[in-house]
Amino acid sequence: MFCSKPTQYSFFLIQYMNIKCAKIFRFS
Repeated sequence: MFCSKPTQYSFFLIQYMNIKCAKIFRFS
């Protein structure tokens, strides 16, 4: 999904999405 070079912003964004998806998967 992320085609741009890895940056600090994209890193935190991916981490945020991973945590968000983990919470959804946990409570589903």
